[in-house]
Amino acid sequence: MQSCYVPPVADLPSTDLWSENRRRSKRVKARVPVVVRFQDSNKRFISEATHTVIVNEHGALILLAASVEVDQIIRLENPNLGEELLCRVTSLGPSFMGKTQVAVELIMPTAGFWGTGSNSKTPDLG
Repeated sequence: MQSCYVPPVADLPSTDLWSENRRRSKRVKARVPVVVRFQDSNKRFISEATHTVIVNEHGALILLAASVEVDQIIRLENPNLGEELLCRVTSLGPSFMGKTQVAVELIMPTAGFWGTGSNSKTPDLG
């Protein structure tokens, strides 16, 4: 009977595996009202009231009728808090009934921007 030698495999912690596919923060379905503001290619100022579909500590998925491009910088205001942050459009999804799914990344994430806490309409992202 022949024996076969199998070298030991390094036991990597799960945090090291597939690191490129892990998210920085948990996604939460939340309909948070937002106002999107930006300048279009003709230098006109665009302002659109809409809402999020999904949020996380680093960004959101919003529905937008106005046309934007990937890597475009936009302002996102949470009117419930009166706070506004700069965002970068990271991807464009499908369009439905005149609105496109737009993924945005907060340039300087701010804790509580989506209205976290016990008196909030959105879940705590903590």
